[in-house]
Amino acid sequence: GALLACSNSQTNLPPYGICPAPTNGQDSLIFITHGWIRLDEDPVANTAFIDSTSNSIAQYLAANGLNNWKVYGFKWITGAHTLTPMGALANAFQQGIKVGTNIVAMGTGGWKHIHFIAHSDGAGLIQKATEQIKASLPNTTIHCTFLDAYDGLIEEYIAEWGYGADWSDSYFSRDLLTGADTQQPLLHAYNVDVTTLDPQAS
Repeated sequence: GALLACSNSQTNLPPYGICPAPTNGQDSLIFITHGWIRLDEDPVANTAFIDSTSNSIAQYLAANGLNNWKVYGFKWITGAHTLTPMGALANAFQQGIKVGTNIVAMGTGGWKHIHFIAHSDGAGLIQKATEQIKASLPNTTIHCTFLDAYDGLIEEYIAEWGYGADWSDSYFSRDLLTGADTQQPLLHAYNVDVTTLDPQAS
């Protein structure tokens, strides 16, 4: 069906690093975020998938009576709209620390299960958040999903993404636009090459 107007995504972007607390019997969080935004790209168009994805997931959960889940789209546009992906990644690390610290501050009465989903440089955000949470709340179950994760200038992060999570999966496609930097299997994730799912793939 048609997507509803998104009610699961941030409307007032600053301050970053703030997550919703559980309400109405919820104990599980799906957290969706984006990655690097090139300077020649429209930030609103680039992050529109956060809204559509969060709405689709929320509709699926509601249709199946899974009312203990909260879906949250997280946008960090100012930090992501940079000259280089490494600049965005540095900002993603800082945002991840803030997100993790915020969730830890909720204590044992906060989220029991978190599913982080991140595209590109957002990998750094959810990795740092995972590390913060696991260090203080080790019984929190964390699932990380990486979508074309940015692996660094020399693929130095393929051994870091997913480390410490209870489950991690990585989906990537091979293309010329981003090249090797976003198409490496991660050492701490189940990896799926989805290149051939693109009907335009040659």
